[in-house]
Amino acid sequence: MKITELKDERDEALLLRDSIMNLQTAHQERFTLQSNDKARMYVEDLGFEATELAQLLEQKIVGANAIDQDNPYVPYQGLNGVMRINSVKVLNHKWVIAEFTDGTYWGEVLLNYFINEDQTIDIEMNNGLLYAN
Repeated sequence: MKITELKDERDEALLLRDSIMNLQTAHQERFTLQSNDKARMYVEDLGFEATELAQLLEQKIVGANAIDQDNPYVPYQGLNGVMRINSVKVLNHKWVIAEFTDGTYWGEVLLNYFINEDQTIDIEMNNGLLYAN
């Protein structure tokens, strides 16, 4: 095979890799408040920017972590310490998914959130799961 043919194959492989990476990124961003036009417009109609609301929700949820007690949004008691939420993703205008751990055990929780007329936010636990260790 000639060097030019090898270079052409390499360039084609790089293009395919970039296309795959772009598709993966687009798929990962599908379930976000910022990429969901209907959900984003809903929160904007209530007076929030999507990015601002996502930050507020993360602050409220992670901010409920305490030194000596489980995060109230986690549906399980810590078995090896207190349960803390360490990662939050706002899915749309109603749901947040969060990851939690006590340092040994891990799980996820689906939270509902509601924006009140006075622009306060209420959060409630919808469902959770704890991974087997």
